[in-house]
Amino acid sequence: RPADLLDPGFQLSFAATAGIVLAPMPRSRVAAAVAVSAAAQLAVLPIGLAHFNQLSTIGVLANLAVVPLAGLATVLGLFAVVAGLVSATLATWLFAAAWPILILLRGVVAAAAAVPGALIHLPAPSLVAIGCYTAALASGLTGWRLRALDPRAARRLGGLAGALILVSALVTLWPVLRPPDGRLRVSVLDVGQGDAIVLEGPDGRTVLVDAGPGGPYRLDAGERVIAPFLWNRGILRLDAALVTHDDVDHAGGMGAIRRLFAVRESWEGVVGDGPLALGGAVITPLAASVGGRNDAARVLRVDFGLASILLASDIERAGERALLASGASLRATVLKVPHHGSRTSSGPDLLDGVRPSLALVSVGARNPYGHPDPGVLARLADAGADIYRTDRDGALLLETDGRVLSITRWASRTTARYCLDADSRC
Repeated sequence: RPADLLDPGFQLSFAATAGIVLAPMPRSRVAAAVAVSAAAQLAVLPIGLAHFNQLSTIGVLANLAVVPLAGLATVLGLFAVVAGLVSATLATWLFAAAWPILILLRGVVAAAAAVPGALIHLPAPSLVAIGCYTAALASGLTGWRLRALDPRAARRLGGLAGALILVSALVTLWPVLRPPDGRLRVSVLDVGQGDAIVLEGPDGRTVLVDAGPGGPYRLDAGERVIAPFLWNRGILRLDAALVTHDDVDHAGGMGAIRRLFAVRESWEGVVGDGPLALGGAVITPLAASVGGRNDAARVLRVDFGLASILLASDIERAGERALLASGASLRATVLKVPHHGSRTSSGPDLLDGVRPSLALVSVGARNPYGHPDPGVLARLADAGADIYRTDRDGALLLETDGRVLSITRWASRTTARYCLDADSRC
């Protein structure tokens, strides 16, 4: 089954086995057990990071208990399969004997995972980093085997292995280590029928606005979409997180985010809080709250240089009228279209007040609500806005230096540029 080559379980199993087979083993029983565990852990390290952004800090110790239990369960299972050719009763007994071992195995894993700091999250390594890491393991292993025959070559290979490990680590950790570049980045993530927006300020601070759907018995966008995006961007903590309103498609994933990330500041995003500064960028809450679940959602305006973005959450006609009546400055380069393009939102008066050049619709593919409404799309087009949709374009990644704004469609990897300054070249 060639497709299994892309399966994480297949990759982890075969990498761990290869590491155990190829690694040199000491004669001491205790040292050999540690060596087996270390060899398996080193072999699967880049795979765990690539698929799950996870690095185990106690895997070597945990494997001292896990590997014997897994081996015993595997042997019993194999005997049960063979015994099944002769006696179904005997096979049933052998399978039943493996069951308590598997329960104990799960208990050991759960106990290890509960240790503080047992698991840390890092960016997924690139192909370059994985290549350097693999070459480092091969160089180190070859040097070890040559240590008696050619000590000089062994030392050189050992030095090469160390240098390659350093390069691999630096390439992998670069998203975490790189200094701020003075640009504002706004990422409207594809979380299906919901909203999740990551704001990365020019000073490197990060704010999350909404976290998509999640919670019990649901695919949790906070854990499955937002967290990996943040880790791979090198964002290991949030400076602030905000839920615009309590609907599950906006707030459901926030529990997972608060569990996986430290959030420095609890910012409510209401008018009384005042603006939040991110370097040269400013996030300003606007007074649009009225009665009703959607119309009471928080509306935010983001300004940086000549770029401005209006995040309209889920407000509908009443909320739009309140926003217009507040007298706030609404003219914006980018409009995050309210309520996923519902026909009860994006009225002509709001669009006339905002006059967006870009309209971003966060919406789920084949959603049961018919979003975005064709009438809304027609009004946005008539207003002169270029329309981008997460159901077709995937995540929408905006980046600006305050004079030129670019937007990248994740699905097609195409980028469009907009000049905000007549003197700028696009």
